[in-house]
Amino acid sequence: DEERDPLLHSFGHLKEVLNSITGLVEKT
Repeated sequence: DEERDPLLHSFGHLKEVLNSITGLVEKT
């Protein structure tokens, strides 16, 4: 549960941001 585990939630969000950054780098 994301609400019960804020650390896991923010880690998932961080992974998402990292993913989009990697995608942008690969595009260029």
